[in-house]
Amino acid sequence: MAERFLTWEKYFFWALLLASTLPFVLFEYVPTEDGPFHIANAAIYLTGSEPVVAEHYEITSLVVPNVLGDVILAGLLSFLPAAMAEKVLVIALVLGLPLAVRWSLGLVRPEAVWLSVLAVPLASGRLLYFGFLNFQVGVVLSLVAFGFWQAFVRRRGGYLAWAGFVLLVALVFSSHPVPFLALALLVAAQAWNDAKEAGSGAAGWLRNVVGVAVVMAVPLVLLGIFSAGQETSMAYTSNLAGRAVSFFTWPIVALSSYEIPFAVLAVVAIVGIGVATFVVSGPSRWQAPGFLAAGGLLAVLYVLGPDVFGQGSAVLPRILLYLLILVLLWIAAHDPPRWSIPAGMVAAVIVVVGLVAVRIPNHDVLDEDIREYLSGTEVLRTDSAVLPIFAGPLESNRGPGGDGRVVSPLVERAGYLAAGGESVDLHHLPGSLTIFPLMFRSGFTGFYDLEDDSG
Repeated sequence: MAERFLTWEKYFFWALLLASTLPFVLFEYVPTEDGPFHIANAAIYLTGSEPVVAEHYEITSLVVPNVLGDVILAGLLSFLPAAMAEKVLVIALVLGLPLAVRWSLGLVRPEAVWLSVLAVPLASGRLLYFGFLNFQVGVVLSLVAFGFWQAFVRRRGGYLAWAGFVLLVALVFSSHPVPFLALALLVAAQAWNDAKEAGSGAAGWLRNVVGVAVVMAVPLVLLGIFSAGQETSMAYTSNLAGRAVSFFTWPIVALSSYEIPFAVLAVVAIVGIGVATFVVSGPSRWQAPGFLAAGGLLAVLYVLGPDVFGQGSAVLPRILLYLLILVLLWIAAHDPPRWSIPAGMVAAVIVVVGLVAVRIPNHDVLDEDIREYLSGTEVLRTDSAVLPIFAGPLESNRGPGGDGRVVSPLVERAGYLAAGGESVDLHHLPGSLTIFPLMFRSGFTGFYDLEDDSG
């Protein structure tokens, strides 16, 4: 039976991958929380000389992370309306993450590419719906860079391979700090695996990583300089029991409590196959010690690390995403039980089909809410400064399973007003932060800090 599933696995993968895009394809708007302020960022980069934009914003020349997704959106905004630009990027991310995981799995062990079906639901999870677009771009690029290093630098070498890797490292750095650090962790883990296989020990590991360390040194120093100038804080808001429960829901649940059983099944499938592989592998379970150690490090960070770091960045769901990807990579380096192949594929089908089925009604409701929210924008004067006021909860709980919604698709929606370069959203969050290469002009901080917990 396992062989039959492997014969058809590429059809399973592509069918599930395309099916996962349906909620985003079928409706006009993508119900992300922070996506609209990324649209506003992109519009500001395009229209920084427009009078109303120049009056409120200054664009710094500092090379910082947290920008590449906005640059991509700026390119899309040059010929697409705001809703379509965000949709195109989101669909590209939904497709890109499983494809990048699949490439990396195949480079670890070609027979293991079937595990990529389990990555499909991770691509359209909570982080995407929160609208962490720079981070999501960085996740895809970090996996592409890791695959490029495996396929070309590690196996072939040469100036062109290293030049391509340098370019990818620069792109990952410009996306988000976490994927940049995760890329370093992935490369270090694979280098440890290679040293173990060659029997060369610590000296072999150092030889394997020294070139990558040199390539990543400059952006790492830039990241350190950039971070040193930031106001940072840490917050611990969840206890160990809460983190244990959230381990099964954080990667996926976003719009509905109806997503919970499918989220649990998705995580249980990955972890369960990983545990089963560890149990049956015997002595060979240690043949990929780098992936095992890297996963262990992320597990410790998930248990003991802060929930929030920096200027409000949610840390734990980002760590959890990479932890699950590392579990897949570790499984790929071994020979999982034969039963895990049909079991994993069936679980992936149930999860993806189930998520699509419960999300489409919620997308329908939220599409109507967003359309109504934006319905008065055509009467706004050009060169306007607009302050959204929320008189109630920021999230809409309408729709099936709405009580389980964890994102607020309307809270930053006024960011769409900036898409034409004719209006400024005074509620624009990045303008009040220092982690983006734009900010409100000195003496003007916007009104984001007027919001309280009641909305």
